[in-house]
Amino acid sequence: MRFLVPILMVVMVFLYDPMTKAGVVALAVGVIGYNIVTLVVLGAGNLESAAVKRLGLTMTGLDIVVASLTFVLFVGDPVSIPVAVFPFVAFELGTRYDNRGMAIGIGLFTAVIAVRMASQIFVFDNPLRPGNVVFFLVVITLLLSVSRDLRVAETERLAAVRERERIARDFRGTVAHVMKQVGIDDREMTYQNVIEALRRMCATDDQGREGDEAGVELGKRLTELISARPEDSYGLTPRELEILRMMASDATYQQIADRLFISPSTVRNHASSIMRKLGVGSRHQAVDFAREHHFI
Repeated sequence: MRFLVPILMVVMVFLYDPMTKAGVVALAVGVIGYNIVTLVVLGAGNLESAAVKRLGLTMTGLDIVVASLTFVLFVGDPVSIPVAVFPFVAFELGTRYDNRGMAIGIGLFTAVIAVRMASQIFVFDNPLRPGNVVFFLVVITLLLSVSRDLRVAETERLAAVRERERIARDFRGTVAHVMKQVGIDDREMTYQNVIEALRRMCATDDQGREGDEAGVELGKRLTELISARPEDSYGLTPRELEILRMMASDATYQQIADRLFISPSTVRNHASSIMRKLGVGSRHQAVDFAREHHFI
């Protein structure tokens, strides 16, 4: 959607008479260039969560500036629609900042509509065109509804993640109980020990006697499932796991760089990638997450 705005601006150049056509085209090209750079930076995954938030705030601010400049460039044409970009701004605000953003977006849109209506009446002495106002009200309502749905979907996704983590914690407690039952120290909760505990539990009954074939088969399947563990490392590379283990030992980025013979900036890039993959905001949270999920 971010590329729809500059395309719309260029189309408006051919339909209406802006203050300066070259200025509108230059602004559209600048928006396209900025969007490309932003996508490249975000795609690299080297930014920490705080930096991503700052970048998002900057993007929103620049979008408001672009919409305002577009309004100024086209407001002099009595038949143009200078408010055309503001519904996209309202959508972005609603998506990024939920109800508060939606309120700001509606406020901005209402303000520019009022300015446009005043210019039509007092500057151009043209009759109002309520059809245009109704059309943009419908558009902004639809966009805000979509932004609301996106926010709800994101909230549900985060709730599902938290629920999976809760289930994982409960499962670890169950496994610890199983390990105690079969005589394995639960403080040594390695994959090998967990697998051995499950084998023993499923292969014997409550009195320690050998279980039936179904129990043995269940133990086999559970151990195979745990042994496979495709998501254990959450997509971390061997190098990232190595750096994460060093982070867990409270080593600084400089110390990690010295041990691995790489630059501190490379270590920071790896750390940012680790935090992004684990969905956390700091190195301490990354270490805690890895310990909780037992892959360091």
